[in-house]
Amino acid sequence: MALAISEEFLYDAINYRLPHYHEAIPFILAWSHKSGCTSTLQWFFWHTGDLQNALNYENRTGLVVHNYERFVFKADINYRYDLGQAILAERPIINFLRCPYERVWSSYLHIHNRHFVTIEQNNQYNKSLEFRKEVQAFVYGEDVSVEYPISFTQYLEYLDERGFEDIDRHHSPQYTPLFDLPTVRHYRLEDFDLLAPRLEQEFGLKDSADDRQHFLKTHHVPKKPMGRRVAMRLMALGVPLNPSERFQIPKVNRKMLEGSRFEPLIQKLFVKDIELYDAIS
Repeated sequence: MALAISEEFLYDAINYRLPHYHEAIPFILAWSHKSGCTSTLQWFFWHTGDLQNALNYENRTGLVVHNYERFVFKADINYRYDLGQAILAERPIINFLRCPYERVWSSYLHIHNRHFVTIEQNNQYNKSLEFRKEVQAFVYGEDVSVEYPISFTQYLEYLDERGFEDIDRHHSPQYTPLFDLPTVRHYRLEDFDLLAPRLEQEFGLKDSADDRQHFLKTHHVPKKPMGRRVAMRLMALGVPLNPSERFQIPKVNRKMLEGSRFEPLIQKLFVKDIELYDAIS
């Protein structure tokens, strides 16, 4: 039995964030920027047998596994067609949702790369740097040094003013049209280490336990637990672009943000993500 959906819907559902598909894997893996996308991709590649090739792929700058994903794994002319047919055939779609409160903080930090100063000095194009400049223009009303601070509040206000159409998807909601399909199963990203073996057992895949710790290694700046008052003050002032070695970025979670000045905008901007995340049992 095939899903009764229009070609237009299928096109939008596939192309907003192109899911991971392989004929040998009995499910499709959806993903979102800033939501464990590198870890879950490596897990998927481990099962398809592509992981080592992906880690050795150094043809372009950036994270090599994502370059391999884009320029090799998904470059096949039939990839989108085969994926679409698998969706229509009701192949299960697995998706790991990250806590929306933690994710928006991670998205904010995405425009605080200390290398932006050097990148700008070398006149190099960087998508995240350009997004930072857009936010700065909104905040300051003029062209300013890339090092001028952006507070967490200003970042949220910019998203609210701009909207999400054609935005860098590191900053857009996790929700996509794909999530409206009845074959999608949502899980919490924070439970990935517990859920991976269950999914492997359910779908008859090899146990990745011995290598799973490598999938979970992060390439992001480490965050430190700190008191709520200190963290709130830092969020109000803004994270410096080029902090000292002693500077610590706070680990921000939902409990910290609930009831804060930031929560109303987070709830407004990411209402669907929050509803989906809270509905997971």
